[in-house]
Amino acid sequence: MLLKRYPRESWASNGSLDVAFWLEVHRRFRHECAALQGFADDYRQQRLAVRELAIVAAPRLSGLLTDLRGHHQVEDFHYFPVFRRLAPQLALGIDVLEHDHSDLDHDALAARNALRELRAALTEGDATAALAAQQFITAASRLCLRIGRHLNDEEDLVVPLLLEQEAV
Repeated sequence: MLLKRYPRESWASNGSLDVAFWLEVHRRFRHECAALQGFADDYRQQRLAVRELAIVAAPRLSGLLTDLRGHHQVEDFHYFPVFRRLAPQLALGIDVLEHDHSDLDHDALAARNALRELRAALTEGDATAALAAQQFITAASRLCLRIGRHLNDEEDLVVPLLLEQEAV
């Protein structure tokens, strides 16, 4: 297995520009999810009001979803077909990653809709807005949890393959 040959602990010291780029893109996704989680924590600790949550979360979620969609399109239409040709034995893993993209699209839509409902609820009273805030936090947390798992799985498959190809 390629992951045993190229363990995660060795990736940073490898010097591969392709790997560094891939990991940097993933680091940015993790950063945006951490920011959304921070907003949720601030809201729960009453350091952010409902209106402020809606305001600060909107650009973060929008940017995350735009970047994630673009990244997945590049993977689905370029990288994954190339990886299938280079390493047919990894086809099942690539299938799982592609299926994850579909699941992530579903979670992304749910988070976007929950944010839309939160913004609409701001005019409907405190109780309605608080419920909508909690629904948004739940949807965003579900999305970011899935993103985190997906990024780890993808890195475990893709990074060793990139390193193996550079070694050839």
